[in-house]
Amino acid sequence: MTKLLLGVAAINKAIASIHTRGKKLDKDIQLAALSVINHVEEHRDVTVVNTLIAAMPKGSRVNALREFILQHGKVAYNEETKDFSFNRDAETDLEGAAAIMWTEFKPEAPFVPLDLMGSLTKLLKKADKEAAEKGTKFDVNAINTLRTLVEAA
Repeated sequence: MTKLLLGVAAINKAIASIHTRGKKLDKDIQLAALSVINHVEEHRDVTVVNTLIAAMPKGSRVNALREFILQHGKVAYNEETKDFSFNRDAETDLEGAAAIMWTEFKPEAPFVPLDLMGSLTKLLKKADKEAAEKGTKFDVNAINTLRTLVEAA
């Protein structure tokens, strides 16, 4: 097991370090993204874009970075292959990119805890609508069991 931090002082020190390193990482990503946008403009080489995206930490907001590069660079994004290609019809806007942090793009969705009963109720309504409009057949026993569970809760 990982050694835990003990005491408020140690925990606060770690939190402060995360905050400082996080700001530095955001700035480093900004510089790399601007450099990538410029590189694509000068060389029509998008490999650096795809390399930057692949290098992003798992907990980072990769979609924000993708949107930032897509809006400011001469690139297109392929949703199927999940990579960028050169787009000669796009315009490079290095000044615009430099004027805004990549972190301002595609804000993170707000946290919404799971409402299990609300979700099950919506699912039952959707099943009822599907059955009425399209004649879709559902397992009657499963639907009735689900209704009983929702009503009991």
